[in-house]
Amino acid sequence: MYQGDRSDVVEYLTAKGWNVTAAGAREAHEANGFDFPDDGLMAAFADMSYLSATYG
Repeated sequence: MYQGDRSDVVEYLTAKGWNVTAAGAREAHEANGFDFPDDGLMAAFADMSYLSATYG
C-alpha cells in the first residue's frame, strides 16, 4: 500500500483517454455472488475500489 499523496486513479486514467469503471469492494463482492465480510480486517478495505479500464 502506498501511504503518500497520490492522484485519483479513475480521474487520472479518464483524463488520459481511458474508459474506466469502478466498483466498491462491497459492490464487487455482491456482484459476484459473495457476501462481504463485516469483520475488522475487511473494514480496512471497505473504501477500496476494483477498476476495469480499456484504452480508447
